[in-house]
Amino acid sequence: MSGLTEAGSGGQFLNVTQGRIRLTVDENTPGAKKREWETPDGKHGVKWEKVFSKISGIINKIEFKEGEYGEQINVTVDCKGETFILTMQSNSRYAIDFMKRLPGIDINREVELTPYDVEDNGKRNTGIKLVQDKEVFRNFFWDYEEKKSVNGFPKMTIDHPDKDDWKVFFIGVKKFLKEYTLEKVVPKISFIVAQDEKPEPADYQQPPEFEDDLPF
Repeated sequence: MSGLTEAGSGGQFLNVTQGRIRLTVDENTPGAKKREWETPDGKHGVKWEKVFSKISGIINKIEFKEGEYGEQINVTVDCKGETFILTMQSNSRYAIDFMKRLPGIDINREVELTPYDVEDNGKRNTGIKLVQDKEVFRNFFWDYEEKKSVNGFPKMTIDHPDKDDWKVFFIGVKKFLKEYTLEKVVPKISFIVAQDEKPEPADYQQPPEFEDDLPF
């Protein structure tokens, strides 16, 4: 269990959209697939991509950066010597689900990351599954037996919340998860980063087609 499920090249940024990991490439790249995209505000374009179902390796860096299209989370994965940076908008469904599962894993061991985006009884179910030694890690902040939030996760305090109340709540959720990741998870991998002499890749700017991928 290592690397991307098909192929890849070191030090490159990977996007997550439509339940798949995508590497933007030249249209003449063998195996490249054409994808047309359009945003709700009318922007549209064409991309050529290599498409992967999952990536596995050791997470050796997690950072949040402000980009042209908002804050993003960059997750650096070492796939047996090859470096990939999985990037997501920090308030996207993928990032939120990733940060909910992340505290449960052994951050210093190899982990498999598999994005998903499926319809379940008319409801969109989107996120990133984390697996170590065939164990699938669930939401660290939810007690599945007691059916309640745990480990300090925010709770909706309004009895009859409307759409705006939920928007405010999810902003608080994202802020909580970001702070928890920086305070509780990142320090566990900081010693690995300190020993890593690989050059920093150029900053990645998330394309506008991902702007509407919000958890509400």
